Amino acid sequence: MYSEKLKVQGSKTVTIILVAVFVLSLVLAVGCGGDKGIVGKWTVVNADSEEFPLGLIMNFQKNGELKYEISDDASEDAKLMVGFMQLITLNYEVKGDTLELSMEMMGEKETMQSKFKIEGDTLTIIDDEDGTMTLKRAK
Repeated sequence: MYSEKLKVQGSKTVTIILVAVFVLSLVLAVGCGGDKGIVGKWTVVNADSEEFPLGLIMNFQKNGELKYEISDDASEDAKLMVGFMQLITLNYEVKGDTLELSMEMMGEKETMQSKFKIEGDTLTIIDDEDGTMTLKRAK
């Protein structure tokens, strides 16, 4: 009698574990599929504003931080921009099709919003003041 209860409990435990593993695998497959969203490195390939020079890399990190980097073939403007941006704390948040950037420097905080869209490996950011910027996902 006791061994039969133990077998039933063991069978239930195995079933629960298998279901949990299946659900976790499904979540990981959907969450980590081909569409990675905005997280990752994006290189500026075209911009209406000179504030974002070609070769500038925007690194959107999983924790909501935004870091600027430069590509090997970046212009001097991009190198200067990255040096300056090291003094600023940048964070981002995605709200639907809106990208909210907050910048903090010397105790002053500013937040701005821009529309964005991702099509394949192309990120387009549309800003009312600075125009349109096109970025390609860095490899």
